[in-house]
Amino acid sequence: MITRTSCPSTPALGLEEDQGWLVRCLRAWSARPSLSARVGLSGTTWLYGWLYRRCVERDELISLLAGESPVNKACREALERGASFRIWDDVDVLVPANNLASTYQAREAITSDRGIPTLGFAAAVETLHALGEQPVRLGGVTQLDPSYYFQLFLTADAASVLACIGADQKHQEQV
Repeated sequence: MITRTSCPSTPALGLEEDQGWLVRCLRAWSARPSLSARVGLSGTTWLYGWLYRRCVERDELISLLAGESPVNKACREALERGASFRIWDDVDVLVPANNLASTYQAREAITSDRGIPTLGFAAAVETLHALGEQPVRLGGVTQLDPSYYFQLFLTADAASVLACIGADQKHQEQV
């Protein structure tokens, strides 16, 4: 069963109970090719993102960062100290993992060349490459003191953190 959870405005939706609903949504989306071309999503990806649109609470995100890698630990501690966070729940923010891998591989080289301290970059890029076309939801955690930003890569349903990158933001203050 596919469900949408965590937000009061998104009740559970049992697709096995109404398979026709899914078919109607896909047909409606495919009838609007100019919209799907503009947004850059197939009907299936768009619908998948919409179905899994959900709110993630601070405590839940902390528990999703349960791994003991240095970046997960640092991000979890930042959240425990009250760092701000956002999980993008818009439909158009589901991105194929391999697209993100290419982007973040280039960003890793740039941050390294500039001497910006980071955490978890290589592992995150490797994970994203391995996931191929799997849709990934993005999120971020902003810690102010010391200034650090954590880029989160979550499953489409935001049920688990696939990878995390941390980047020191002191260089932003100097610019």
